[in-house]
Amino acid sequence: MIGGPRMLPLDLPQIFFNSIITGSIFMLAAIGLSLSYSLSRFPNFTHAEYITLGGYLAYLLSEQLGIPLYIAFALSFLGSGLLSLASYTVVFKPLQDRGSPMIYLMVASIGLGLVVRHIIQQVWGASPLTIRVVWPRWTLGSITVTGLYIYLIAVTIVTAITLHMLLTRTIIGKCIRASSDNVELAFSSGINVSSISRFVWFIGGGLAGLSGFFMVAIANAIPLLGWRLLIPAFAVTILGGVGNFYGALIASYVIGVAENFSVIGLTALNLPTDLKMMVSFFVIVLVLLVKPEGIFTTFGGGSRA
Repeated sequence: MIGGPRMLPLDLPQIFFNSIITGSIFMLAAIGLSLSYSLSRFPNFTHAEYITLGGYLAYLLSEQLGIPLYIAFALSFLGSGLLSLASYTVVFKPLQDRGSPMIYLMVASIGLGLVVRHIIQQVWGASPLTIRVVWPRWTLGSITVTGLYIYLIAVTIVTAITLHMLLTRTIIGKCIRASSDNVELAFSSGINVSSISRFVWFIGGGLAGLSGFFMVAIANAIPLLGWRLLIPAFAVTILGGVGNFYGALIASYVIGVAENFSVIGLTALNLPTDLKMMVSFFVIVLVLLVKPEGIFTTFGGGSRA
């Protein structure tokens, strides 16, 4: 029987700091999904398994093989990036070349995701796995900070700056933006859209793998790890505007704040905190009804990427 609501003390500094951590993970998970969606024009549900693979590679390399964590970090990016690139090259690109409609591509992504997930489960089992690393911990006023959180925030800042520089200062970045705005026009202008797509899928899959790396470092690895982040990643993509890098940056932290405050409300109502996933579902439905192009599209400076 569910009891009545109870008042909880609100530690706002800690809640907002936790929201930064949550938003940083959402950003890593969502950026690649947003950019690949804008180029390939279908929702890729296999993206969840890129996240999961990155987490399990972190466990394999760090916990089972004893490889230093910073090397495991790089190899998690590489492994998930290669899986993403392979899935695009072997499955999705041939389907697109045959003129397959979006629903076929979406179903193919669900099927491929199931295959990858069951392979992961056969290799590592279904039980939760944990990386046993003791991180330094500090208390700053009412905020508790760990070395892992600092590492995550630093990676997110470096990623955001690097992608900004890539998209605005390099030829390949301008090609990504052009292809994201109009694939047909980019192709007719001489841009090798296939190569651009492969690059974006690799980078996007690698960033998804890093989000899985941090999820496992913070909590544990389970076969459904990627699905914990996929719905928030779709919410970020839709809220920020498909293919809008800057919109996705803002939306990641908006969803992060909303989820963390929802946990407070659910706890006060004696409801399971897993229901925080409803926040992402609510955002997806609301934005699709009110402004399907995304709330934060104006932050892209007129460019989708």
